[in-house]
Amino acid sequence: MSTPCPKCLAQLRSSNPGRKDDVLIPYLSQIAANTKCECVSGYTNEALEKKITKRLAGDKAQRIAAEKAELEKRIEALKAEEKQIAAEKAEEERIAILKAEEERIAALKADEERIAALKADEERIAVLKAEEKRIAAERAQENPTIIVRKAETHSAPCPKCLAQLRKTNPGVKDNVLIPYLSQIAEKSKCECVAGYTEVPVQSQPQQTAGNAHPQYSLTSYSSPSGSPNPTAVTGGAKLGYGGAEIPELFSCMDDCDACLIGFLAPCVATGRIAEATGDDYKTQVAIYSALGCCCGSCVAGCYHGFFVSKKLHEQYPTPGEEVKPLEYCLCHCCCGSCSKVQELRYLKNLKAKGLLRGPDALPTTGRHGPARQNM
Repeated sequence: MSTPCPKCLAQLRSSNPGRKDDVLIPYLSQIAANTKCECVSGYTNEALEKKITKRLAGDKAQRIAAEKAELEKRIEALKAEEKQIAAEKAEEERIAILKAEEERIAALKADEERIAALKADEERIAVLKAEEKRIAAERAQENPTIIVRKAETHSAPCPKCLAQLRKTNPGVKDNVLIPYLSQIAEKSKCECVAGYTEVPVQSQPQQTAGNAHPQYSLTSYSSPSGSPNPTAVTGGAKLGYGGAEIPELFSCMDDCDACLIGFLAPCVATGRIAEATGDDYKTQVAIYSALGCCCGSCVAGCYHGFFVSKKLHEQYPTPGEEVKPLEYCLCHCCCGSCSKVQELRYLKNLKAKGLLRGPDALPTTGRHGPARQNM
């Protein structure tokens, strides 16, 4: 084109005031292409087109680089945000763990407080039980009780209980066994136990000629002849022959003399116990000493239990119990000294009641058979 298109040049001038025409002329082809002017076909400036293409390519590269940089920044920001979220999650987990630990510690403290409260309750209960025992002991001393037969209920002894007593105490007369009927009735839960009732000793009815039934107790034997009532059985002790108390197996220290003999001179204890049953003192001491030296204390204890203790319980039977040689043998094998002290103390109680038969016994009605009770 020899001259610029006046229409396109005017448009350039109006959009770029103050610019010279020689600056605007290179852009006439763009204006002609944009406005679709007829003069567009007259432009064949290849250098201009290359320049424009290069400029557009540079603008595109810059735009892409800027977008890439912006994307990288956004990616870094997202990564930083992910790290922050991960740190927050870790912190939340740590806080949850701490809370769980605090709850566990609180539960342990609550358990400790509960255990302490239970221990305090146990101590309080133990104190109350001790106080109850003390009060019961004081009341028992102030107002002891005995068991009396109801005349309107029992006109005659219960044949079932009396037969059981006869079986476990062969050769003993009925007038000696009758005072123990209440014990047998209570142990065997016989129906006749309802005929016995507890009454204070102070209010005990006096016996008359028409009501000459013996008086007896579940805890102690009361002689109908008017002899003083023996001390009631305490702790784990029980009544033996004639109401004599059989002490507990492990209450050795209650009698220092018997304890010293049983622990320091068991052969002497065996001799004394055998002498009370009618055997020779020196012979039994020699037998026990020989067995102890040659075979050991266990064999000697078995001998004592199977022969000496068996004979003792046969001659002084416990009402309602059978003679148990194997049990005596085991006791003397495992706890020989305590068993000997128990038997020595039992013999002392028999002697105190006048029931012991032997060279050192109090006067009795005969060497063999139970002491006669005056009805």
